[in-house]
Amino acid sequence: MDVTERELKILAPAEEKSPFERWYSSIRDPQERARVRAHLTRVQSGNLGDYIILGDGVCGFRIYHDPGGKKSSQQGDILAAPMLWKEHKDTIEGFQCDFFG
Repeated sequence: MDVTERELKILAPAEEKSPFERWYSSIRDPQERARVRAHLTRVQSGNLGDYIILGDGVCGFRIYHDPGGKKSSQQGDILAAPMLWKEHKDTIEGFQCDFFG
């Protein structure tokens, strides 16, 4: 199996937090935050794990753990992700990858 390292980029709109940063900073449970970071590290190493293709080059990743997470905005986030990517994919300078740096 060929594993390809990935560069993670986070949408960074001018003068506001990115959708990812807003979501990540809303996670209050330190263990949950650690699970997200560990999963993103695996993705960066080329291990995509369980994901679904949302369209236009956007994927959604699932992290399995005990129930209890909030899913109230999940469907809206899934619908918004490809639109956000389409809106910003031509302006690569608007991305950064040092969120976890």
